[in-house]
Parts: sequence; structure tokens; C-alpha cells
Amino acid sequence: MSVHVMPGEGLYSFPGTPDTVAPNGWPECALPTPWHESGFYGLHGAAGVMFSTIVDGERQFMLVKRTTKNALWPGQMQLPGGAMEPGETPLEAAQRETMEELAIPELGGGTVVGEVVYSHPSGWKYTNYAVELEEVPEHRVDGHEIVRASWYTAEEVLSIAQSIQMVPELAENIPAILALFERQ
Repeated sequence: MSVHVMPGEGLYSFPGTPDTVAPNGWPECALPTPWHESGFYGLHGAAGVMFSTIVDGERQFMLVKRTTKNALWPGQMQLPGGAMEPGETPLEAAQRETMEELAIPELGGGTVVGEVVYSHPSGWKYTNYAVELEEVPEHRVDGHEIVRASWYTAEEVLSIAQSIQMVPELAENIPAILALFERQ
């Protein structure tokens, strides 16, 4: 199942549209966002993963905490993921990013139960996958982009999303991502 989010309704609602591409691969926009001067995260789009499994008899969800040294959203809670590389599909990018950030290969062998896609009028997209795992996968944080990966109940994830601990544009879409698991 896919949920498409329109501008102003959720994930990464950006002012402006891409005007030029910076040498570092970030699209440059007419108006900067509060969190990054270029406006978009990744020239080719971005992808993330909400992992879920049963921990101690209760459904839980993984969030990661960004390092405070990271220029984008320092210290904030988010989903593992990041910018797509040229030629990658969103799913390939999600797999690569979870391997880079958490050393979890092939989405931990989990089942993709759905996705929430933010689509900007410029064509830029951010895809978040809901992935059901049989068990908690072995993982290690990279220490470069993220400093912690932890498991939370749905209520805790919603509480974090309602606080200042999560990027607001992601927080808006947490209920839609969590709802994908309820349809199981």
C-alpha cells in the first residue's frame, strides 16, 4: 500500500522549487528551508525505513537519533535513511542507507508492508517504507550520522513526534506510517 502526501500536508514541505543544482548535488531553491539552505535532501530524492517487530510481547518501532555534529537536524529523532544516489530506486536507497547507518543488510530480511511517499511538484520525492521484522536484527550505529537506534511503542513514537525531538515534517506523517502496520 502507498500513501502519497501532497505539499503542505506532510513530509518535507519545501518552499520554492529547484532552480539550480549545487556542486555538492543538492538542488538549490529560491527560498531556503529552516533546516537546510538548499531546500531538498538529496538531488535524486530520499528514502527511509520504519522498522517494526515484537519486543517482549509488544509491537515496537525503531527510531534513530542523529548526531549533534550533523549539519542537518542535529540531535533529532528520525527514521534510518537518506539521500538516493543516481539510478537507485527508493527501495535500493533505503536498503543501502540502513546498511550504512545500522549495518542491517537487506532491510533485516523484513517484509515491506507499505510506504508513505511525499511528492513535491518539482518531482522530488521522499519515500518511507514500513518494514515488518520477525525479530530484532543485530545492528550497530555508524556514529557518523546517527548515535543511537532504539525501539519504542507506538505511543512513545507518537509522543516523540509531538515533541521538539523530531523534525516536524516527519512528525506530521508518523501516524500514517504507523497505520501501515495496523493493516497487517
